[in-house]
This record gives sequence, structure tokens and C-alpha cells, in this order.
Amino acid sequence: MAGDDDGRSRVIAQQPAVAAAHLLMKAVRDRPSSAQGFADIAVGELDVRLSWKGDVPKSFQSALASARRIAPVTVRPAAYSRMELDAAAASLRGQFGGADVEIGPQPDGAGVKVIVGAPVTSLSARPDRTGAGVPVVYVQRPQIDVQGTRDADEPYWWGAAKVRIYIDAKYTGYCTAGFVVQNGWGHKYLTIAGHCGTGNVIGGSQLSGLWVYNGNGTIAMGPIVNYRPDLDIALIDLTDQRAEGWIYDGNTTSNWGKAVNNDGYDVIRGEYLCRSGATTGAVCNYRQEDCSVGFDLMCARFMSGGSGSQGGDSGGPFFSLDGSRVWAKGSHTGVMTNDPALAIFQDMRTLSVVYGVTPVAG
Repeated sequence: MAGDDDGRSRVIAQQPAVAAAHLLMKAVRDRPSSAQGFADIAVGELDVRLSWKGDVPKSFQSALASARRIAPVTVRPAAYSRMELDAAAASLRGQFGGADVEIGPQPDGAGVKVIVGAPVTSLSARPDRTGAGVPVVYVQRPQIDVQGTRDADEPYWWGAAKVRIYIDAKYTGYCTAGFVVQNGWGHKYLTIAGHCGTGNVIGGSQLSGLWVYNGNGTIAMGPIVNYRPDLDIALIDLTDQRAEGWIYDGNTTSNWGKAVNNDGYDVIRGEYLCRSGATTGAVCNYRQEDCSVGFDLMCARFMSGGSGSQGGDSGGPFFSLDGSRVWAKGSHTGVMTNDPALAIFQDMRTLSVVYGVTPVAG
């Protein structure tokens, strides 16, 4: 894998903590009546930080004990539970007229965040607390630079391959395929960044006559379908259903890769990640970081400094390491315009829920 060993070793060393965090997140989803005090979960270098309002109930203690057998887990007091923050955010909806806003819990559980598409001062009303007294903060949504520019994949299709975008048979540029996914009927797709089909305009209209080919333009793969401009995601509907749960690893001309797991795709706050793109190859040393691009997009900082990706990397997979395999984490969108070390991606959990798909296991 390209990239420094320090980045890979951090991803590997953190895996017990990530596994413990996944166990706790599954318990939160599976036992909602026992998790009403849950506020947030994050990972440090080697440990888990669970934020909880009030005492952790006996009905959740077994999950906590199981997680602690995997990695150290610290329980921290929270001012508000996630349920309370979701309700507080919902109480603000409709108070800003037709303004371009997104409302949701702050990642650290301290209150509610309102992300504004224009300068914050453009809002005529900016209450600093909800009716229930929960603090509210306002931030302006930053601008994103898309990464819309290995080489000659062929069936069986893999993720992280270079794909060429054609409109009415005219070549317009290239992106990177994400993960091979399938729906409940076993129909297979490749994930891709939505702006790869809009002329690199996030939230723009999908261009008609779109078709995707492999990296050297010799084999047609299929059309782009199910575009979601609000999430910057789409799917490549593979006309040839021969596709495998693998992603390319190594440099931009590599012919080898890693098999994908079909679970474990929650992204934990503070988790170390890797990314694979058609322009830069596989690069590690990213770490999830809170940001304000929207509640359905995530950020990860390239800890080595500078921009870890370039044009053409859009759509490529974000992942973490599981020995010789990988955990699918998301699909690359771009980088922050004023902070190019901060990469933007759509997480696999959201992709799974929106499209009713799961990663194909390799």
C-alpha cells in the first residue's frame, strides 16, 4: 500500500478500540430501551470514549463489559442524550423560513448545530437555545473542492478502479469507483460520487446520456443511476453483473487488492482511515474529524499534511484495515477549499440505508 507506514500502523493499532466501539454501537441500535442515555461514542489512539447521560443501566452493562474485554472503555458524563438532541433539533425545524439550513446534534453532544448555506448573519432569527433550553450554535457551510479527474479494470469489476465518464459517447473525465454493493435481490452496483455525473458540480443536475466505462475506455460498465444531489452519491448499474467484493490497493497501476468485509461500516469519531483513488493510489493516515459540511457527510484529516488526494480520486473508497481485508467506510467526495488536508466523504452506513444495499464480501 502506498503511503507511510506510520499511517498504516495507526489504523492497525486502533482496530481493537474500533471493534469495541462497533460492539457498543450495535448494542445501542439493537437495545434502544436500554440506550436512552446514549449521547456519543469516539475512539482515541487505543481506547473508546462513551458519553452517557445518567447512569448506564444494568440492561446495557453486559455490552459494556464485552467491549471492555476488547479495549479500554471510559464512560463520560453527558449533558444531553442523543434522543434529547434529536428532539431539540426537530423543534427548530421550520423556524428559519426558506433558508438553506441543516439542523442536527453537535457531534460531541454539547447541543444543537445549525449549518447555514449562506453567512450566518443572513438568518433573521437565531435563537441561542431551544424551547427545552438546549444550546444552539450556528456555522456557515464551507466550500468543497471536488476531486473529479487503476487504469484498465475488466470483469470481474473491483472497487477503487479508474472509471471514465462519457456523455452521448463523448469522454468528459474520470473518477474512481467506490465499493461493489448489492441489494436484497443480489443485484450489484458500484458506488460513485454523485458529482461525477454532473460535470463536477456538487448538488447539480445529472447530465443526460451518461455512461461509465473502465479506465482506458475499452469496456462499457453501465449507466449512473439513483443520483442523490443532497448526499453527493450515486450508483453505477453494472450491465455485466460480474463483480467481486474487492478493492484495488497499492499504486495507480496495481493489479492486486484487498477483500472487503460486508459489515463493520460505522465510522467512529476519531477513527483512523485509509483511502484509495485512481490518481493517488492507496493512502493511509487519515483520521475522522468533526466538521460542518452537513450532517450526512463526514470529514477525515490527512495527518501527514497537505492534500492527500487529487483530481480523479472522487468516489474512491474510504476504508480501515482488518488484516489482509478491509472494512468499507465510505465514498470520497472532495476536500475543503480552504483546508485541503480535510477530506470529505459519504459514509457507508448512509449509503446502505439510502439505497438498501450492503458491501459485497470478498
